Amino acid sequence: MTTSENRVKSIFGPYCVGSLSLKNRFVRSATGESEATDKGVLGKEIFPVYEALAAGGVGLIVTGHMYVDDGWKCSPRQTGIAREDHLPGLRRLAQASRGNGTRVMAQINHASRRPEEMSSAEIHDAIDRFVAAAGWAREAGFDGVQIHAAHGFLLSGFLTPAVNHRTDAYGGDAAGRRRLLIEIASRLRQSLGPQYPILCKLGVVDGCDNCLALEESVATAKSLQGCGH
Repeated sequence: MTTSENRVKSIFGPYCVGSLSLKNRFVRSATGESEATDKGVLGKEIFPVYEALAAGGVGLIVTGHMYVDDGWKCSPRQTGIAREDHLPGLRRLAQASRGNGTRVMAQINHASRRPEEMSSAEIHDAIDRFVAAAGWAREAGFDGVQIHAAHGFLLSGFLTPAVNHRTDAYGGDAAGRRRLLIEIASRLRQSLGPQYPILCKLGVVDGCDNCLALEESVATAKSLQGCGH
């Protein structure tokens, strides 16, 4: 078998990411569909979209980002994963995505807010909401969760020195800037147990003045790995 044939075989063949077994290495990355009601409840229009994605043969689907806090949506019709009444739609979405041997992960997110505007109590509330959302994801039947820490939303704002001007334990240096993300990841692992898959969508370079550097993001990724991911 030639080198190129081996590469094709490895792409289309089974693959494991930690405890998550995939039928191939093709991943449908998250997009925001804006198909929920203004209360974050999914409508019937979205389910055929995910059924078609699964039928197409992709190994893993990552859902569009879901908000963990009703007060901090990223868009008016964003999918919610913050309350029990979100669960019926989320269960149906997980089921729609798992045809054809496909796995599905729920991407959980908190809308952007300037780090220095958040009190210590609000930071700890955000952590609790991520943990609660991950619990809803597991209850709904998703195969794992993906923490959204990119694209200028809350967690990526804490990570970059261009935005995070805090001087307390959640800022000041690289370790402080990544602290919120690491605490969320650690709490999720404690809550979900050692086997439930947790991924992170991580912004690595933001291109701003005083920007997030690649080396700092590599260190953040290693710190996440240390949380058991």
